[in-house]
Amino acid sequence: MVECAPDSTVNCSGGGTGYACAIGETPETCSYATRSSGGSCGGGSPPARCTADATLDCVGGADGYACAPGENPEEEDTTLSCSTPVTDSDGNDDYCCYSGGTWSSTTCEPDDDLTSVCPDPTSYGYQCDPGDDPTSYDSTLNCTPSTLDPDGVHDDYCCTY
Repeated sequence: MVECAPDSTVNCSGGGTGYACAIGETPETCSYATRSSGGSCGGGSPPARCTADATLDCVGGADGYACAPGENPEEEDTTLSCSTPVTDSDGNDDYCCYSGGTWSSTTCEPDDDLTSVCPDPTSYGYQCDPGDDPTSYDSTLNCTPSTLDPDGVHDDYCCTY
């Protein structure tokens, strides 16, 4: 079975080559791939001071990034939702990131602290204002029911792709 194949129906911004891939797979010929419309697009570039790293053990279709210490891919690319960084043997901060919707810092955003305590190791944490929900930014998310954040104001969610 072919894990990835070129797909001209995948809309790639920036003129990259589109690929249709099995869940969790990326085109091995690309140094950077993001999921889009059911496929992957190659030809872009990872966030500044980060490199794509296919050797990271990312689950659920997330892409791996090795970044300079203190660099967070989410700050460069608001369509990414990333894990809490883990420092590797080279001193880089390693992240697993999903591409999805554009997150608003005022109503709903990825929460690395919550991700570290989500019960499912393949889930990512999000904190939202009351009445908002992560699926309004990325409809591919499957989220737990909201729980009240310890701050007493926000709602917390653990979501998987």
